[in-house]
Amino acid sequence: LEPSLEMSSQSLRLLHLLGVEPVSEAELEASAFRTLLQIHKPGEVKADTTKRTRQSEIDTNFDHKSYWCAMTVLKTSYLKGRQPEAGWDALKGAANLLSHSQQLVPASRLRLWSFLGVELRLPPALISNICSIAGIESEEAPSRHYVERAASAPSLDPSRESDVPSLESNLGWEVFMCNVFNCQPADPLSTSIGGPPLPEGFLESFLRLGQILTTGQFWQKAAGSPMTLDYLSRVMHLNRRSESAFARRNFLRKLSARSKAAPHGTMQDLFLQEVFQSLAGCYLPYISGVPSNPRVHSLLRWCGVSTEIDEFSLLKALRFVRESDIQDLGLVSEIYRRLYNCGFNPDEEKIFLVPGKGFVSKSQCVWRPFKSELLRRCCQLEVLQDHYSRFGADVRTALCTSWIRECPETSAKALCESLIMAIECARVDSSRHLPGKPSIPPQEAAAKLFPASKAAIEDLVKLCVGTCLGMDLIPPEPSQRVEDKRPDGVVFNHFVQQRMIVVPGVGEGDCQCRILSMGEAYWDVVPELAGTPAQDVALKTHYGVGGNEEATIIFFTEVLHVKPFLTLDDWTVICQTALHFVPNSDSNGNIEEG
Repeated sequence: LEPSLEMSSQSLRLLHLLGVEPVSEAELEASAFRTLLQIHKPGEVKADTTKRTRQSEIDTNFDHKSYWCAMTVLKTSYLKGRQPEAGWDALKGAANLLSHSQQLVPASRLRLWSFLGVELRLPPALISNICSIAGIESEEAPSRHYVERAASAPSLDPSRESDVPSLESNLGWEVFMCNVFNCQPADPLSTSIGGPPLPEGFLESFLRLGQILTTGQFWQKAAGSPMTLDYLSRVMHLNRRSESAFARRNFLRKLSARSKAAPHGTMQDLFLQEVFQSLAGCYLPYISGVPSNPRVHSLLRWCGVSTEIDEFSLLKALRFVRESDIQDLGLVSEIYRRLYNCGFNPDEEKIFLVPGKGFVSKSQCVWRPFKSELLRRCCQLEVLQDHYSRFGADVRTALCTSWIRECPETSAKALCESLIMAIECARVDSSRHLPGKPSIPPQEAAAKLFPASKAAIEDLVKLCVGTCLGMDLIPPEPSQRVEDKRPDGVVFNHFVQQRMIVVPGVGEGDCQCRILSMGEAYWDVVPELAGTPAQDVALKTHYGVGGNEEATIIFFTEVLHVKPFLTLDDWTVICQTALHFVPNSDSNGNIEEG
């Protein structure tokens, strides 16, 4: 009977009296099996029959309505998970199917008319025209022959709105025909010989598929059918390691998946809302309504969607926060805490948020600042203590002891660069431009320069030489940081390029500080020069106190290669040179060079 026929109870009673009774699903399946298996195969037509005769015989004897009724009955049974008495394997290779050109051919030679429910509507000629307009050229020789679109879609009456194929209906046909008859799935990434540069179905899939795969309704229906999940795993090339599988995965991950948080996002930008909303609130782009099915989650992960909180997904969330310029310390602190618990160890990627300045790398920040006020103001490293100390012990442990440097005094580079900046701040007429130079009055900087320099030298001595304990010299502990493997080399390279050795001025009328190079400085003077102005400038006079003198001597004489002693001959040369040389000093007498 016509499916749309509506009958009253009296009409149904009349049919019962006439012997028209409802049939069971098993009886329908058996009838559908017989219908498909009784269809003539092209090979059964006589060999001397011409192609025109063979086609006309098929057209005359073939009942399209019976064919599609049988296919629809079997599709419905298969998707319900029913097992017919003959078994589904009985149809493989035993029944030919109708092609797009209305010919009966083996099912294994047919390619489906849709990809994951998206119907391939654009004809090859139109795709070729689009490629020509876009300037996309094919490497193949032009040809008028295109590969046929394989299996025929269900023949429906277009005047009836309910008969219009839906995405769900197309996907159901794909699952049924591929799993039962072994038809070939559509491939939006493979071009045919002589066809357009873009594969058939690429444009439709690229424009619509992302919208489909990001709906929870799609995955809820897929989770209810193990056969659908099998088909999705097959067509998405799940967990395969071939070149085509990686191409399919990249195609799926780059499908458009727009959301409020990411208007221009793709599939690989998404997070599972049920898992990540408690962590990130409304900040991340989500896919919602997804069932908690492990197979569904595996497929989503293959498409680039984060479905569980792990190191990779936490870093992905942190990068999204950085690219979206979201400056929420509470959110990034929680991400840091979870990353630390995952055993994460950062490289030089900029993942540390400094409010007002954005994200910086671990080499650009420290936990606490310099103890010296002038060095603290001249240091270019970002201090995180003031921002993150309130977020708990795990965050402090991750930032302070595991990921970033606890204090700048343990970095030879930070000490040298901060000292250089302090010297520049003390110069009144400095023509040198240093990015990030603080606004410190030169008079104030010059007054605090030597105490800051002495503090920096004491720390550099500990890093390069070690610490004296009685008569023993305890060398510094080996650092795990690559940038600290050779602190003595870092220090030498800085001091050899510019004057960085600071000694205070001597007596009234002298400058507040004198800046010396390694070749101009000396540790001590010979006994004959004791009590002379030469001894007042000796490094021992200013740096040789404090309980670590032996290590300090080694630092100046072996690391910086300054003269151990200034001799009478050296002093004579200095005095003779001074008669013809005017020292370079600033206009206010704050510091003097040489």
